[in-house]
Order: sequence, then structure tokens, then C-alpha cells
Amino acid sequence: MAALGYLIKNAIRLKSRLTAGYIDPFIQQQQQLRWLLQKAEHTAFGKKYGFSTILNSKNTVESFQKRIPIFEYDQMHRQWWSRQQKEANITWPGKLNYHALSSGTTGPESKKIPVTTDMLHSIRSVGIKQLEALDNFDLPSGLFE
Repeated sequence: MAALGYLIKNAIRLKSRLTAGYIDPFIQQQQQLRWLLQKAEHTAFGKKYGFSTILNSKNTVESFQKRIPIFEYDQMHRQWWSRQQKEANITWPGKLNYHALSSGTTGPESKKIPVTTDMLHSIRSVGIKQLEALDNFDLPSGLFE
């Protein structure tokens, strides 16, 4: 079994070496914000809050901060997510097929959180990147067994 841990650790190391490269986290976040705005630009939410205008502004982050209000969960659910359960293209392109339940730590009951296919792909991608980040630590091979 020690060989399995050694192989996994070295596979992670190899993948890390092949994809190495530093990108400024602020730039990554700006790129992610632009991608999200472009993806949801033609939804009801995107039209109401002017995603097209935000995308055409000189400073996307500042424009986003000025145009998009902060929502409490209940307000967001009432105004947007409840509609997304019945109709397509409300807060995200297409119709939602999945909802996750929160742990209920902020209230007496669990909350329904919309889950999109894009969100599932993103979660999977982040999980893989977290595994790759293990190369930054000198962990013993046995940990990977």
C-alpha cells in the first residue's frame, strides 16, 4: 500500500509542475466576475441590474458594486429564486433542476439553494485544484493512501 501513496503524491507533483504558473488573484477574480456577468447577462436578473452596462464599463468591479444590491437570503429567495424554480432564465440561464439544502445554521430550518450544472462543474474544478495544491506541502506519502 505504501506504493499507492507514493504514486498518488508523485502524480499530484507532476500535475502541479505541468500546470505551474502564477496569476494574480485579483485578476483571476475580475475574470471570473466578467464570465459570470456574461453568462447571466440575458437573464431577468441580469437585465434588471444592467449586466451589459457593467460589462461595458471601464471598471467592472466598481460598476458591479454600485449597481448590484446586497440581498438577505429571504429577500433573494422571494424575489428571484422562487421564480427560478418555475421559470427559466431568471437568475441563471436555463431552468434549474437541482436545489441543495443548507445546514440550517442561520435559522430554524434549512434553506433551498439553487444548484446549476455550471456550479457543479466549478465545485469539481475547485476540488481538483485543492488536491493539486497539496504539492505545496511536504506531506508524507502515507497520507495519500
